Amino acid sequence: MDQQPQPEEQSAAPQTPAPQQPQGALSDDFSLSISAVFKNCWRYFTENMGVILGLYALTILVSFAIFIPLMVGVLSTMEVDPITNEILEFNVGAVVAGALIGGLVSIILTSRIVASMYAAVLHIMQDGGKPTFGEAIKMGKPYTMAMIGVTLLLAIEIFIGLLLFIIPGILVMLWYFVAAPAAVDKNLGVNAAFKESARLTKGQRGAIFMIILVFIIINAVLSIIPILGQIANAIIGIVFWIVPAYIYVALKREKDGMNSSQPAPAGGVVGMPKQTTAPEAPPVSEPETPQQ
Repeated sequence: MDQQPQPEEQSAAPQTPAPQQPQGALSDDFSLSISAVFKNCWRYFTENMGVILGLYALTILVSFAIFIPLMVGVLSTMEVDPITNEILEFNVGAVVAGALIGGLVSIILTSRIVASMYAAVLHIMQDGGKPTFGEAIKMGKPYTMAMIGVTLLLAIEIFIGLLLFIIPGILVMLWYFVAAPAAVDKNLGVNAAFKESARLTKGQRGAIFMIILVFIIINAVLSIIPILGQIANAIIGIVFWIVPAYIYVALKREKDGMNSSQPAPAGGVVGMPKQTTAPEAPPVSEPETPQQ
């Protein structure tokens, strides 16, 4: 019997390249333990100090630019005795109106900067990005209105809650602690951002409270130390500025299984690099067997 010719060896399928892990993205210890929060937020701050400090300083400058003229206007309504320096007349209505107007304008203007801060920090945390100050400012622009709404509504709810024996205000703060970063990351409206925050924080509000409490205790201890304590407090305050974004990403990773190798959700932060999918391997045809 004639020996059948052996079929040609099947060509090996081309190897599908594995998606590359973004540099500096989420680490395995990205958790809500107090040590992990402090360690990771401090690292994100020190590695991106220029952008974070720049945005934080901009909020301070905006606040001063608003309140200094208002204070000058309020003081101009006061009548002071030139000899005793006693206040003879004081317009309470002007003070209250100035405080309300100043607070509202400050929230509107600083919300634009805070939106940029969350956009930049989420980009850094989730994708290992390195945005410049100018890029960070641009990244926050699409989320300004949502940030204004979230900030105003949250401030009102917390204020009313604190008037009702304090505890309701604390609960509101814990429920909606990550509403702002959620609004930026998923491009949500105000109501949807609050619902997302309530969903993510469920079951972890005790841990969030402990993180906030530790920051408050550290702040109180450092306040006792003159000069150096005040400087340290300012630095801790800037680090705490990015804590809601960290907690949001940690909760999202825990609840939704999000990790750094998965693509960002549709409508995510403007400027984030899109995850590229690996090309599909071309089909390999089966070799034909010669007929006898």
